[in-house]
Amino acid sequence: MPKAMWELEQIGTRISCDGENEASGSSRPDQPQQLGLERVERVRTRVNQDYFRSVLLSNYGGICCLTGIDIPALLTASHIKPWAAATPSERLMSSNGLLLNALHDRAFDRGLITLDDRYRVVVSSRVPHTPTNDQWLYAFDGRKVALPGSDESTWPSLDFIHYHNDCVSERRARADFTIAHHYAIRPA
Repeated sequence: MPKAMWELEQIGTRISCDGENEASGSSRPDQPQQLGLERVERVRTRVNQDYFRSVLLSNYGGICCLTGIDIPALLTASHIKPWAAATPSERLMSSNGLLLNALHDRAFDRGLITLDDRYRVVVSSRVPHTPTNDQWLYAFDGRKVALPGSDESTWPSLDFIHYHNDCVSERRARADFTIAHHYAIRPA
């Protein structure tokens, strides 16, 4: 018997071949025991994403265009116009990319930060002012991102930035409003 199965049997859990619990040793039947198992899935993989990242790393000199962080493992080749919305050629255009650290990439993807026409950071009004948000997001509000060199063809495209502002930031704002409106406490 494999060691993992022996350990599970010691705590009173048996697992069927499909990964389901057959019996639980939990003393709380209202909270079934959860197990961290794995399954094999088919996934869609982005082709040439490594090329896009390599180009942005080169164009931006290996540093985050917002913070200056230069640790490659923390840098993300962020699409301005999201991959799902972009055409196959737009997906690999360096002008559709920013080299951002992981935190600011996530904020950009979620529409919590964006850029204006002068390449300055704009923080969404949906982000509440707290000491932490002020330090990690609002501290960059109005700051111009570093642009990649003098060749303007490698700069972020204003068309892609407008798309991000109109479709990513605004869509998120509408979704947040809908959720907040749906769960708002209404007077009796």
